[in-house]
Amino acid sequence: MGFTIALSVFLATAVAVFGCTPRGTSPRAATGQPPDTPSRLTAMLRETAPAHQPNERDALARRQADAAVALLRLGYSDAVWPLLRLTPDPGTRTYLVHALGPSGIDPAILLRELEANRDPSVRRALILSLGHFTREQLPDSLRQPIVARLLRWYRDDPDPGVHASIDWLLRHGRQGTVGGA
Repeated sequence: MGFTIALSVFLATAVAVFGCTPRGTSPRAATGQPPDTPSRLTAMLRETAPAHQPNERDALARRQADAAVALLRLGYSDAVWPLLRLTPDPGTRTYLVHALGPSGIDPAILLRELEANRDPSVRRALILSLGHFTREQLPDSLRQPIVARLLRWYRDDPDPGVHASIDWLLRHGRQGTVGGA
């Protein structure tokens, strides 16, 4: 719950300070000027912390996950998906996977990217993130077609990590009776 409150405060600050609202609704859009907030958030995603300072690295990973969620909420997803790639330092990826559901991101955004993205490590992360969505966020009307797709990918996808992610989601995620099958 604290994360959602912090994110709401962060987004409210972004709107108040930079005059930025979700993509296409910025007060600056009529003038042709790009809003400052997405570019600042995207710049934050490129920051690096010294490898020998784990506390700073962890704090930066949390900030980058928060910035990525804010970008998704503002409609700027292109800079976010690369953060879900498997890297030697998985901090940002891990925080982002755990944050997507609780942050209130529309699961349809993730599902569209899951269909389109061919990078197995990004697909694994997207699948794992689905386990953090509630039944209210993913009602049965959306859940059943997703489960059918996941089972098909489990059967056909050549990546063992995708298989493991699907297995975890269906067995241990919030998939109800399908997980018990």
